[in-house]
Amino acid sequence: MLQVIPETDSPITHSMSSNDKQGGIQATIFLKRCESFFHYDIFEEDDEEFVYLTSSNTAEFFEPFFLYKNNALVMSLGVYLELLRFMKDSWPKIYKNIQDKIFLLKDYAYPLKLAPNISFASNGHVVYERWFDHCFFFYYECSKDLPCTKKLIHLQIQNISIQLEPDVLYNMSLQYETLLNILVRAGYKYRGPFQEISQFDNALN
Repeated sequence: MLQVIPETDSPITHSMSSNDKQGGIQATIFLKRCESFFHYDIFEEDDEEFVYLTSSNTAEFFEPFFLYKNNALVMSLGVYLELLRFMKDSWPKIYKNIQDKIFLLKDYAYPLKLAPNISFASNGHVVYERWFDHCFFFYYECSKDLPCTKKLIHLQIQNISIQLEPDVLYNMSLQYETLLNILVRAGYKYRGPFQEISQFDNALN
């Protein structure tokens, strides 16, 4: 069987291009720092694989790596893979739960119970937060949002953040197994999933 396998120091790109309706997302993955991509950078050698995550607006192309790398969200490859696994396995159910709660918020005839003996019947919003190691995941949706309001996932590491369209990230997550298989063949030592910390899981159940 004929196979093409990247060298360990070859950047691997995982992306979904924008179209006339939604933006795009691009992840540039480094199993090992490539001198041609970091020729002018001063860095110490390390063994941790990492990912540069960026996005593009509707109907826009991605910038070349050397232009966006200083503004990209940089995370470990383990965190990126766990983010994809979460989007593939858990996000559809969570998102449906969010939509069910938004639907209830819009129906003033049925007050929403917040706690024993406490309820309200008006507009409100649903927030979902989760930590993937050092990466903060945040999603917000309000019952007053118009149908044209774009819903975005906010990812942040320290003072760098990025806004991603949930549908695009979910579609990318469907390639999780294929991407992991390529990475392992290229020399990545998969360490297995880690436990994410969710702030609002109980509220959404």
